[in-house]
Amino acid sequence: MDSNVKRIVAAMVILVAAALIVVPRVIGAGIENSTAAKLMEMVPAEARSQISIEQTDFESSWFNSTAQFEVGLTAVAQQDLKLVLNLAISHGPFFFTSQGLRLGMAYADISPSLDNLASITLPLELPDFDFYLLAGFDQSLEAGMSLGSTDYESEQGHVLLEGLEASFALAANQSARMVFAMDNLDIEIANNNIAVQIPGVSMDSHTENLANIAATSEASLEIPSVVMESPVQVEVSGISIDSRVGQSVAGTDQIDMYQRLEVANVESELPIRSVNWVSEINEIHDSVFTEYSRLLGGLQASISSGNTANPGQLDEIGQELVLLLVQNNLVFKNLMEANLYGGDHRLDLEISWPGIPTLTNIAGLDINELVNALTVKLTLSLDERAAMQSPIADFVTAYVTEGLLLVDNGTVELLASLQDGNLIVNDENLPLDQFFSN
Repeated sequence: MDSNVKRIVAAMVILVAAALIVVPRVIGAGIENSTAAKLMEMVPAEARSQISIEQTDFESSWFNSTAQFEVGLTAVAQQDLKLVLNLAISHGPFFFTSQGLRLGMAYADISPSLDNLASITLPLELPDFDFYLLAGFDQSLEAGMSLGSTDYESEQGHVLLEGLEASFALAANQSARMVFAMDNLDIEIANNNIAVQIPGVSMDSHTENLANIAATSEASLEIPSVVMESPVQVEVSGISIDSRVGQSVAGTDQIDMYQRLEVANVESELPIRSVNWVSEINEIHDSVFTEYSRLLGGLQASISSGNTANPGQLDEIGQELVLLLVQNNLVFKNLMEANLYGGDHRLDLEISWPGIPTLTNIAGLDINELVNALTVKLTLSLDERAAMQSPIADFVTAYVTEGLLLVDNGTVELLASLQDGNLIVNDENLPLDQFFSN
């Protein structure tokens, strides 16, 4: 090898080695002033008035640091709690952790304890658990926990949890992601004759801005099955929940919300076999979310300062939120599909509300103005054979006789719409003026 190349390689090795030695000290010097602030950033804005984080101790060496934080929780279990976090911090850039090799500025193993835990009666012993905190080079922060298997048994019942893991990552731009996975859970409560088994639960959620409830976000929850042996035998499988919040195609200042619940199969003595429910609220003005956050933050601040929310205050907040919704337009869609009494049924409902921006007091809302502004479309489809075997059989027969329900090839149908104050049911126009008078 050429001598110049050898010198270059040797110089690079020396520089890397020096960096690996110097970097931990540089990182350690910057940890003390930033950790508490980053921890608070991981708390949603709506809850910050009920949580306080204070650093009470910090000691730093070249490659390691130790720190202690006191986290105050307001009005938990009807009393204020103090959670003490003891951090054993390793300075980066490399860490060998239970999650494998990680890169970052600092990695902390966290040992929590509750100062006033002795005053709280817990239903079972806490299992062994691990907490960690990882600070990245890009100002990101990740917190995680894992619980080992725990098996608790007493005269009152039996609880078996085979473990769970959870992590929460917050980026410098305030985007965040949470992941949760729980292993098998068995619960038996002797006094109430309850026995439930859940083989697992997994959840994944992401938001582009943790501090903004209207920011683009999505979440999903999956439960393979829930088996109940008593007091009744029920097995529910294929449970999934999805939700999304994002900017509406109708405008940059409007938000769309989507939620879906699916239960693929139900095995029990109950008449229901499956459910699929999709709900959407579209074209919501972002001012609704902004005002909601302001009102909620004010209420929480009042409670945190020792004031109790009175019914009048809650009613006032409710009226303000309703007024906001009435002033602004939105579109509500609801689709329900279910298998009941051995047949498939479907309900499709869409409501369009244009908003009344000139309304300044909810008490001034005129019912005629409200009805005339609404546009509603409803489609109901029932399996005739299943419907006639259900508790609503008499109603179905009566409505078919009156022409409100139509029967077509084994399907009971209802087609209805409301527009410009006119109600149309199965092509029959029914003006609503006769029902409302000034």
